[in-house]
Amino acid sequence: MVNFALASIAFMAAGLPFSLAANCSPGIRYCGYNLLAKGDYLEQITEALNGANQPTDTEHVRQTFFVCTGGPGGEISLNKFCKQGCHDGGRGQNDWCN
Repeated sequence: MVNFALASIAFMAAGLPFSLAANCSPGIRYCGYNLLAKGDYLEQITEALNGANQPTDTEHVRQTFFVCTGGPGGEISLNKFCKQGCHDGGRGQNDWCN
């Protein structure tokens, strides 16, 4: 019985990181750093930056402005790089860019 309980706890703990990841909300604008906090967006961000011939350094990954286009993978499209900084608009609200 103890082995079953330990196995159950281990199984739930292993699935925890996957359950915490979330897709973006369609139509909402996000700073790169908020997409990274929301889920596994690094690959999509890097692909979008490469597609727009933009650098993929940490500043561009975190300070670029994206629009969530939706879909099963929470697809995004690049809007622009925020030279003056990208700002958190709050939960469920658009982020904004200087």
